[in-house]
Amino acid sequence: MRRALAADRPEYLETEQDGATLRCRVAAPSASSARATLDDLLAAIQLAERTRQVSSSATPRSPKDPS
Repeated sequence: MRRALAADRPEYLETEQDGATLRCRVAAPSASSARATLDDLLAAIQLAERTRQVSSSATPRSPKDPS
């Protein structure tokens, strides 16, 4: 998950992982830059969660019974 959240402007975003907890800290020179970084971060989180849901719900297909 942490790699999926890599920021376009990494100098504005710090991430720290402690087990299953991921902490993100945003520090930007302006409110609009912080907001843009947060918008990107939230979109990346949403995509990572959807990808995880899809990959965890995918089950291998069993071969057809030849009888």
